[in-house]
Amino acid sequence: MAENGFLEPVKIVEVDDDNNIVFDFVSMKTVLSRANGKRIVIILVLGRYQMGKSSFIVLTFGNDKYEIGSGNSEQTDGATICGPYNKSQLKNRWNIDIRITDSDNEAIFVIDIEGFGSFNRYETYEENVQFYSK
Repeated sequence: MAENGFLEPVKIVEVDDDNNIVFDFVSMKTVLSRANGKRIVIILVLGRYQMGKSSFIVLTFGNDKYEIGSGNSEQTDGATICGPYNKSQLKNRWNIDIRITDSDNEAIFVIDIEGFGSFNRYETYEENVQFYSK
């Protein structure tokens, strides 16, 4: 665990050498077990490559354990999950008025997905569309 209390994102999806998508259900289940019985809320961050998805997570939640791309090459490979976060953390981080009650029983997890449209997987637009349509 980091000094700021955040854990490293955990890889839950890999793309093998044959460009097959491989899910790591054991890792996913292990991370989600951190909810400790709370209701699980999953936020999925996706979009084109090099558009700041990981940077958005770092900014929003304050988790500096993400590797951020340089603008020239993407960092996220496959998909990672981090958390849990809670409303109180967001309220304190952003100094905003979020209604928090004793009944709030949520564990927020964020999944960061490799950007689509990168030519690291395939060389043509059509090949990329076919891959990301799986």
